[in-house]
Amino acid sequence: MNSFGKGASIDAAGIDCTKVNDNGTVRNLVAEMEALEKPESMSVCDAVCILPVYQYGSYKQGDSAMAPSALIDLILANADDKGLFGSLTYGCDTQTTAQAILALLPYQSFHSGAAAAIKKAESALLSMENEDGSFAYSAQYREANLDATANVVAALEVLGYNCASDSRLTTSNGSTPLGYLTSVADKDLTGYLDASSYNESATSAVVLMAFEAHEGARQADGAYSVYTLKQITKEVEGANPDPNPDPEPKSDAKPLAQTGDDAATAAAAAIALCALASGAVAVRRVRRSRTLA
Repeated sequence: MNSFGKGASIDAAGIDCTKVNDNGTVRNLVAEMEALEKPESMSVCDAVCILPVYQYGSYKQGDSAMAPSALIDLILANADDKGLFGSLTYGCDTQTTAQAILALLPYQSFHSGAAAAIKKAESALLSMENEDGSFAYSAQYREANLDATANVVAALEVLGYNCASDSRLTTSNGSTPLGYLTSVADKDLTGYLDASSYNESATSAVVLMAFEAHEGARQADGAYSVYTLKQITKEVEGANPDPNPDPEPKSDAKPLAQTGDDAATAAAAAIALCALASGAVAVRRVRRSRTLA
């Protein structure tokens, strides 16, 4: 279901997902996404990507779309005892957990259980950090996972962590999550050809998302998301309301700029520029848990 991941990421790049030019054919990816939604086959991996399409974009739900409350309930039902989200059959993972945090945040003030789930997921993620600053994909596969680490960085920055210097994320040898992301880049800082088993452009794009979350938080002088975080109006029982009742708030964040002698930030900026120049667009990868199952 690549349309889900593509929809969220190209929207962040300033493209209207209802009017995407695909080699001369105009496609409505939101409508295509909704046509694929089947409650009986919907997975949490799908739900964490679908929900942000309505949260952070300007898209109204079609008649066939699952209600936000149903998507939230599905996400909350797929957390393990530790607070990680994912497949309760094959194992939960840090990547889905990070995406679930971003998806649930705007709903936590009124949806029962969302705030507690986010807090528990936060603790679970912190416990999964490796000594080199990376994050494991799951408890079963504890080695460093680049894609998972990038997603976790984006989520933790939204929760108020500085992934380059926070003492809560600095290991005994001085490693940090952002330091890990910069240390495994290609020598010319053009991407992550050797550091990821996935498509290089896709991996570079998700790392770019993590760098943007970090830089944005520094410029905003506080928690910052690559998405526009806003409060969602409570859903009316039995209705399908406009999920975006208020005009999109304007961001006070300034354009990304190099901050001087911070080595991690300098490397991040170089990689970000290379990723943007290559037109990298994030796509949803096949979950490692499914590949190894």
